[in-house]
Amino acid sequence: MTEITGRKGEAEWLQTFLPLYEKARPLVQKVGKCVMSEDEKAAVEALKEAVEELPSILYAMKAAPNPEEKELKEIKKKFEKGFREFIDSCKYGITYFNKPTRWNRSIWLVTADSAAKKLEEAFSRFSRYSNTEI
Repeated sequence: MTEITGRKGEAEWLQTFLPLYEKARPLVQKVGKCVMSEDEKAAVEALKEAVEELPSILYAMKAAPNPEEKELKEIKKKFEKGFREFIDSCKYGITYFNKPTRWNRSIWLVTADSAAKKLEEAFSRFSRYSNTEI
């Protein structure tokens, strides 16, 4: 658990960001679980849910006040880039299930892998703050 010793801005940012993080993380995990299960119907439903829900979460993340602490600024940027890519990868996944071609599958897998790596790093770095009492 990381202690935020500082500024009011960081506490405000965490109060705004933490609920968004807690709402987004299960959506990302659900997509991963459903896609890995090879249950096509569940995968498509999870992808569609992510495409419907995540843009509003991403918008709220962008609108959150910018923290002054460098580490938190970097985390915010990583989440924004990761979620933007993840949303795109979910759209490519839906396209693949609607029209299963090698090209569509390749585009989906490449964007999904890139987004997953960015989000995994952001989740890992943010987890130090997620247990912080605000």
